[in-house]
Amino acid sequence: MKRALFCFLLSILTIVLCSSALATWGPFISTGTSTGIGVPSCAEASSLNIACAVRNGQSLMMVNRFNGSTWGTWTSQAGTVASDPSCTSNGAGKVICAATATTGKLQFTTYNGTTWSAPANVPAALYSAPSCAEYTIGKVLCAARNVTGGLAWSLYNGTTWSAFANLTTVALSAPSCTTDNNAGVICAVYTKGYATVVNRYAAGAWHGFLTIGGIAGGRPECVSMNSGGQVACFAKA
Repeated sequence: MKRALFCFLLSILTIVLCSSALATWGPFISTGTSTGIGVPSCAEASSLNIACAVRNGQSLMMVNRFNGSTWGTWTSQAGTVASDPSCTSNGAGKVICAATATTGKLQFTTYNGTTWSAPANVPAALYSAPSCAEYTIGKVLCAARNVTGGLAWSLYNGTTWSAFANLTTVALSAPSCTTDNNAGVICAVYTKGYATVVNRYAAGAWHGFLTIGGIAGGRPECVSMNSGGQVACFAKA
């Protein structure tokens, strides 16, 4: 879907005197007139400092930031990409945005709260958009579908990426990964038989795929619920 501009919903937390907190939505805020294709991805670098990325019509990754009241300027980075980006906080004041390059490699850029790094590529053979999530403070895990229908994944420690490794499964969609806020990452994927399978990475290892049932109609979307390790995954039935 092509958009002439992107809009951002600002959630304002209003604390009332009775000590209860009510969340309200503010008006839509224009991010500018840059044209993007696909779905943008955003993540928090710090309080009121949000970084976003989106693919544009020239298959470049555009990046921007929101400071709580105003947007910066969309900037196109070098290197063509074949997928929408996935952005995540590393839990230490930085945001990592990654997409699958047209070469199948993982292309990523880092926002340190002030500036974006030049894009760089990680050797890989990816066949879907990646999904990235905070693992532990300063570390990020990214996963994508591989050529055999399994998952390829890599761990970023803030300096280097591990070599992409493969997990055997039947992935009919790109994965959706999220931190569980309990020193782990949960990844879910749509598989054969309209089912959804999930896996958890923690303590340096994957715990194994688990079929969670249901009759899904496509890629799931997963999000952390709290700091106690609970994650919610949703999919179109």
